[in-house]
Amino acid sequence: MGVASCIRKRPRLSRRGLLRILFDRAVLGLACGVAGAAQALVFDLGASPTRQLHLQVGTGGDGVRIMPTNPTIDVVSVTVPAAVLGNANPQVMNTSNPNTIDPYPPVALTCNDGRKVLVSAIARVPRGTANATLTVNSALPLLNASGETLPFSQISWVSSDNSIPSGTFSTSAAQTLLTMTTSRQYESCHTFQYANTGVVAAGTYRGRVTYTLSMP
Repeated sequence: MGVASCIRKRPRLSRRGLLRILFDRAVLGLACGVAGAAQALVFDLGASPTRQLHLQVGTGGDGVRIMPTNPTIDVVSVTVPAAVLGNANPQVMNTSNPNTIDPYPPVALTCNDGRKVLVSAIARVPRGTANATLTVNSALPLLNASGETLPFSQISWVSSDNSIPSGTFSTSAAQTLLTMTTSRQYESCHTFQYANTGVVAAGTYRGRVTYTLSMP
């Protein structure tokens, strides 16, 4: 798995200086029980010859290849000016990849306004049905160069269609986002925002959340 570069120049510290928040999203893995204001976008895909899982968070699809593998880890960030720091007005975050495309070409869902992040989960089995679960790990807080922390519970997201629902990071190691039945695809564009409810030390805070799709 590759590591995205999210190096930013650290601003000069002050009591109410500039605050910059960065976090990246990674796909930890796809685990299964064998080796190896719109309508909700939920698609019935039918059975497959083998058990299949596919998870895309941000960069992944290109609209041509079906369920490609892509090691890119995107960065979501926001810079909070000193004048509004801690005033409880949420700050919408931007993504390092402004154009993310669904892995199934016929669907053609694209999140492309510079803020939305595509989240797509697919689970398929040869026969019958099974339950798959999408979770996220946000247990480790964001950290600045001085060792000060910011909990991920300050960051939430709004879903474009609620097929993968809106929510707030819980700081849990395994927060359930979705329980899905196979063989289906669930997908949404998520827009992240920083709650901005407290005055914290100036600096650049970095952290990572990890998404996992699993099936017994």
